[in-house]
Amino acid sequence: MKSSGFDWGASGYVTALPSFQKQFGIPYPEQPSGYLIPARYLSGWSGAATGGDIIGILIAGQLIEWIGRKHSLLIGTVITAVGIGMQFASHEWILFLCGRLVNGEEISTP
Repeated sequence: MKSSGFDWGASGYVTALPSFQKQFGIPYPEQPSGYLIPARYLSGWSGAATGGDIIGILIAGQLIEWIGRKHSLLIGTVITAVGIGMQFASHEWILFLCGRLVNGEEISTP
């Protein structure tokens, strides 16, 4: 079973970090960090993760039937690693968005 709660929690906490806000935000002097992440970025990141979850759920059942649980779990782990790598290496909000989408596509086993 997929533990997306950690991903959702970690992504929520990281957006509050001043260094993250500086990397992806826009200058906004009223904020303690001096930067603000626009709501369209935050909602896009959230929606991408949900969209990735939906895609993963739709693919998972058939994939498990074709190749079995162990191999589908391996594929899901590789997909998650790629998504995390994309998020970690991102310097632009769009790459972070793509990483969230890919990370959401983890193939889950029931």
